[in-house]
Parts: sequence; C-alpha cells; structure tokens
Amino acid sequence: MAQKPEGSQPSIDTLLKRIKEMEAAQAKMGEALNEKELKLTALEGALAQAEDGVVSLMGRHVQEQPLGKRTVKVKVYDHKASKKSGLAEYREEEQTLEFFRYLVDLPPIGGDGVRLGPHFFQHGDTVEIDLNTLRSLKEVVARAWFHEGQVKGNDENKFRQKQNLTISPRTAIRRPF
Repeated sequence: MAQKPEGSQPSIDTLLKRIKEMEAAQAKMGEALNEKELKLTALEGALAQAEDGVVSLMGRHVQEQPLGKRTVKVKVYDHKASKKSGLAEYREEEQTLEFFRYLVDLPPIGGDGVRLGPHFFQHGDTVEIDLNTLRSLKEVVARAWFHEGQVKGNDENKFRQKQNLTISPRTAIRRPF
C-alpha cells in the first residue's frame, strides 16, 4: 500500500468499508454475549436447583433466605416505668431488624408445629421472621430432630471404640488393660 501524506483524509469508500467491518465485529460480539448469557442463565438455574437440593445429614432443608432489613414496631420493657408502678410496663419503639424466610421442617415426632410466645409456626409453613425469632425457631427444630434421632436409634457413638471403664472413689477412672 502506498503511504498517504500526513494530513490527508481517508476516502469515503475506505470509511464505509471500515464501518462495515466494525458492524460485523459488533454483531459477532453480540452473538457471543447472547451465548454467554444463555449459559449463565442455565448455570443460575442449575445453582438454584442445587440450592433447593441442599440437605443436611438428616435429609431436610436447613437454609434460610435473607430478606433484608425492615423497620417494625416492637414492645420494649420499660424498666423505669415498671419500677415506679410495680407492674410490668412496655412501650412501643420502632426498630430496624433483619428479616429472613424460613421453612419450618419438623420431624414426625415434632407434632404439628412450634409455639414461640404468642406465635404458632406450623410444620411445612414458610415464614418471614426476624433474626432473634429465627435463632429460637432453628434451635427448637434442631432439638426436635436430635430427639427424633435418639428415639429412632441413631447412635451418635456408632464408630467410637467401646471402652469398659471402672470408676472408683480412690483412683477416679480406671481403664482395664
């Protein structure tokens, strides 16, 4: 190609050719992006299915989903007012609390549901609750599953070596040879 002198402008045909090349490259990139988005959508779907399939050793879902913070009115014990009147007094306050969605999954031995204070959480319900209530509810559900394991005979010491221990007041614990 012959070099053009500095300051000369490219011809219209050269510019149109370059524009068509750039449009073709942009179309290719758009197709590649669409393919990547389809793959990403498929992977996100697989991930969602995998998250739905997350199960613990007991074979139940134990995952909560964060819903974000909300401002709610709560009753707070008023120590000063209660001390003056001699009765338990409460005042309403607005607090910002973290909320979660949780599936109440009780074992068969757990009954119909769990009562925490004035609230009843029925087995199989998906509830939206604050962090403190979530902690309490998860503890009750976990204890119910642990009790189910004890009743059904799930031995937590299954793989530990059996030991014959002799306890005496003089030597504390004696292990036979």
